[in-house]
Amino acid sequence: MKAAEDYIKTFSDLIKAQGYISQQVFNCDETGLFWKKMPNRTYITAEEKMMPGHKPMKDRLTLALCANASGDCKIKPLLVYHSENPRAFKSHKILKEKLQVMWRSNPKAWVTRKFFVEWVNLVFGPTVKKYLQENNLLVPTGESEKNVAKKAKTSCETFRLPKVSLELDRLQFGIKPSKVNRMNRWIEDNSWTSLFGDFDTRDKERGGRPIKFEDAELEALLDEDSSQTQEELAETLGVTQQAISNRLKVMGMVQKQGNWVPYELKPGNIERRICTCELLLKRQNRKVFLHRIVTGDEKWIHYDNPKRRKSSVKPGHASTSTAKPNIHGKKLMLCIWWDQLGVIYYELLQPNETITGERYQQQLMRLSRALKIKRPLYAKRHDKVIYQHDNARPHVAKVVKETLEALQWDVLPHPLYSPDIAPSDYHMFRSMTHGLAEQHFTSYEEAKNWVNVWISSKDEDFFSTRNPYAA
Repeated sequence: MKAAEDYIKTFSDLIKAQGYISQQVFNCDETGLFWKKMPNRTYITAEEKMMPGHKPMKDRLTLALCANASGDCKIKPLLVYHSENPRAFKSHKILKEKLQVMWRSNPKAWVTRKFFVEWVNLVFGPTVKKYLQENNLLVPTGESEKNVAKKAKTSCETFRLPKVSLELDRLQFGIKPSKVNRMNRWIEDNSWTSLFGDFDTRDKERGGRPIKFEDAELEALLDEDSSQTQEELAETLGVTQQAISNRLKVMGMVQKQGNWVPYELKPGNIERRICTCELLLKRQNRKVFLHRIVTGDEKWIHYDNPKRRKSSVKPGHASTSTAKPNIHGKKLMLCIWWDQLGVIYYELLQPNETITGERYQQQLMRLSRALKIKRPLYAKRHDKVIYQHDNARPHVAKVVKETLEALQWDVLPHPLYSPDIAPSDYHMFRSMTHGLAEQHFTSYEEAKNWVNVWISSKDEDFFSTRNPYAA
């Protein structure tokens, strides 16, 4: 990228011209932290299709971190959260002034201009000035004596990286492990290395005969925590990462992407979840009913659905980049109901519309009419509709409960935070998400046409044979 290459030359010329050393060069950047995020990957046997999981919990905070190039001066971070006084602070009597971060808050947990200016004036400036004074670094190396008086006060030259040049940003490499390889390749191109010395983060090769280990030891470590990385396993067993990789392949272990979980289930919730599943299993053993289930849920359909792709490039060259999807961009809510024969009824809400208790109650009445037309067997055999939905707030509203009682539907119990046993979440919506990849809509009509085409493309086998809820 030309902007990145030009900046490397400009920055190198600046360092040489001003006589700066690594202790005088500071880098600052911000990163989002989803503090309830679970491990992305874990090891399971190749025969298993997927890991059980839950809907993602998007509770996040933003950290602004800063350090110098030599790494011996780390500035107190700026932390922005959506709550000014979290409940934990009150219950544990925590004083924000004594935290190891500068605490600020706004509804979106974003670093704003106001917060950043406050951090620069109250934290960054005084900390850097004290550090430079203690190390006699206020004046750049080679500064003439007559300019010392003019430079007595701490001065700061600010340089912003090109937007397309993430590989120039040292903090990106330290915070986001996915960019470590890119950092090492960039270092080999003599960028920071030529200015401040060797920053290679990779382990050096050691002589001697490779250490052997037993598979039982590796299996024991995976049983203890299957989310450990190969590097962590290698360090524990005292072998190379390549040895771990080879043994995992021989053992038939593969990596599968994990899912977000909204909450860590408490013992009571776990017990209710087990009891509910056992209750449904006993009912199925007494009389088969899974093939009669009508289920439904909601899903957001985004107008823009970018997809990252892998690319083959030469060593030392960056791969193609893809802009992150805008989570606050235009989107539509799809409400859909289906059974083992196919889709019974669906609605694609207008932009800026979402589900409420009153709207869900009206949708159930329209679903009831659609069932009489598309599934007349229920009326002929006088069978109750066996209805499955999750515990979203609109689904448990008072008007909804009254409507379900009036319709005389048999509503299955559903434990809290358990999308992994809701077929819409783990089956239909997962397939729909794959289909939406690289789709870009410009209007409501385009999105609705795509949904119609997608539903029409699914035959009965999609809803029955591959659906664990089908008989």
